[in-house]
Amino acid sequence: MAARTTAALGASQAAATQADSEVAAFHLRRRLESLADRDDALAFGRIDQDDERWYVGRRHVEDEAGAPLVVDWR
Repeated sequence: MAARTTAALGASQAAATQADSEVAAFHLRRRLESLADRDDALAFGRIDQDDERWYVGRRHVEDEAGAPLVVDWR
């Protein structure tokens, strides 16, 4: 999670202006805090289909390669 946090906050540096960078960093921090602050499980269900397994949860989470680990229920 620490590596993903660093990568996400570093992405805010790609903004066109300093103000855009600060806004992006603010929203990224809020998103990361919402993932870390909860005591309940990130995933609350699972769908098994053929040889694939999908975890369903309150947020969409990807691995380093961009493959979904948890699919947002909405």
